[in-house]
Amino acid sequence: MNGQCIQWGPAPCDPRFQDSDPLNFTELLVAGKNVIGIEVLYFGHGDGTWPMGKPGLIFRLDMEYANGNKEQVISD
Repeated sequence: MNGQCIQWGPAPCDPRFQDSDPLNFTELLVAGKNVIGIEVLYFGHGDGTWPMGKPGLIFRLDMEYANGNKEQVISD
C-alpha cells in the first residue's frame, strides 16, 4: 500500500477451510491518491505448497469518506 509491504501469505490454515485476512488500511492512507498493489503467486501442485485448486484473490474494500459517503470496491 503506497509502496509499503503490508502482508505476506497465505498464513497456515486448515486446507479444508480456507481463511481470509481482514486488514485495516486506515492508518496507511495519505491525503489524495492512494495505491494498492496485490500480487498472487501460484507454485503448482505436487510439492505440498497448495493443496486446493487454482489460485485466486478475494478483495473487498469498504470506504467511508469524511463527508459520510460510502463506497465499496469488490473483486470479481
